[in-house]
Amino acid sequence: HSYPTFINVGIHIRRGDINPKDQPERWVTNGQYISLMETLTSKFKDDCLFHIYSEGVPSDFADILNHFGLAVILHLNDDPIVAFHNLVTCDVLVNAKSAFSVCAAYFHKGPKLCIPFSIYFNHSFPDNENFKDIIPVNDNYDFNHEKLLKAFGK
Repeated sequence: HSYPTFINVGIHIRRGDINPKDQPERWVTNGQYISLMETLTSKFKDDCLFHIYSEGVPSDFADILNHFGLAVILHLNDDPIVAFHNLVTCDVLVNAKSAFSVCAAYFHKGPKLCIPFSIYFNHSFPDNENFKDIIPVNDNYDFNHEKLLKAFGK
C-alpha cells in the first residue's frame, strides 16, 4: 500500500492480545501515536499518509481518525505477511512495542521511529547496518526531527 505522491508512514499499533491493564509496559495509547503523527505532519505538512496496521475495529481508532481524517488508512486484521511486507516497504516505519514491527524494522531500508521497550532494547539499538536509520522515540513520544528531515533531503 504505497502512494507515490505521499510520504507513506507505516505505523504498527499493537492491539488484540495486549491491553493496558495486563501489559502496561507494552501499551502505547492512541494519544501517544497521535503525538508522533502530529509531529510528522508538522514537519512534512500535508505530505504524510498514515497506514495503521493493527487488530480491532475502526472505532478502536476513532480518536486518530477524527484527528487526521483522510490522511489515515486503517489496515485492520490483515494477513500478517501482507502487513509485514507493507511495514518493511513504507517510507517511514513507526514500530509498536512488539517483535513483529521490530523485525520489520530490521528489514526496512528507511527511517524508523522506534519506540524503545526493554524486552528488545531500551534507548540503545543494535550496532548493525540495518539499524543505522533508527530514530529513537523518547519517553515524551518525540524524536530527533532533524535526523528524519535529513533522511528526506530536507
